[in-house]
Amino acid sequence: MENNGQNKEQNKEQTKLIYEINGFNTFVKVKRDALPIGKVMLAFVEYDKNTGKQKKVINIYMDKSDALKFANDILSGKIEKAANASYEASDKYPSPFWQSKLGGVNEANCKARKLRSDGKALSRTFTLSVGALKDDGTRNPYVITANQQAAHSAKNGIIIPEKGGKPELTIRVPVTVKEDLEKMALEIQAQITAFYASEFLCKSLDGAKEEIFDQFKKLNDVIMEFVSMG
Repeated sequence: MENNGQNKEQNKEQTKLIYEINGFNTFVKVKRDALPIGKVMLAFVEYDKNTGKQKKVINIYMDKSDALKFANDILSGKIEKAANASYEASDKYPSPFWQSKLGGVNEANCKARKLRSDGKALSRTFTLSVGALKDDGTRNPYVITANQQAAHSAKNGIIIPEKGGKPELTIRVPVTVKEDLEKMALEIQAQITAFYASEFLCKSLDGAKEEIFDQFKKLNDVIMEFVSMG
């Protein structure tokens, strides 16, 4: 019975998954949970290789339009071009060449969810960079780095990292095969397109049902009127 419960939970988790990239003891899962509110979630996790227990978790939400643009930039070659221009051959640790839009959790939600005790907001973003130079002279094509740090909310609601502050949590996921990023982009495009096509179809069908119901109601009214006249 316990195995059945675990299998159901695993199957449920799998249906939420868009794509997953794994590192040595880290991974990032792109999930579809938040599509009903117009967002794509990226769940970054660092875990203990021996016990399998999670050590760090950073969940980042992207607006669907930003996620689609990110996917398009990958598939169009824009990301690869930016990566190639972002470092010199001698650079040990290349700087990030791309960063997600500012986002995170505001002060009120941090307090309500007991995420911080200092009254500040949480900034959550991720970057892309070229991998560090290895001893054999090679590099991973990309490294996806998620950062979480203290922040404050601007008047327009944007979560802004504290000036001079440093990340309190960092999770790095190496992309060892360039095609993994491209596959992730394809899945993001496909899942978002499919979700909103399905949503549009459901709304269209609901509208058609209402129209048919109205026509039947009118027909029924005519019949009842005719019967009463007889």
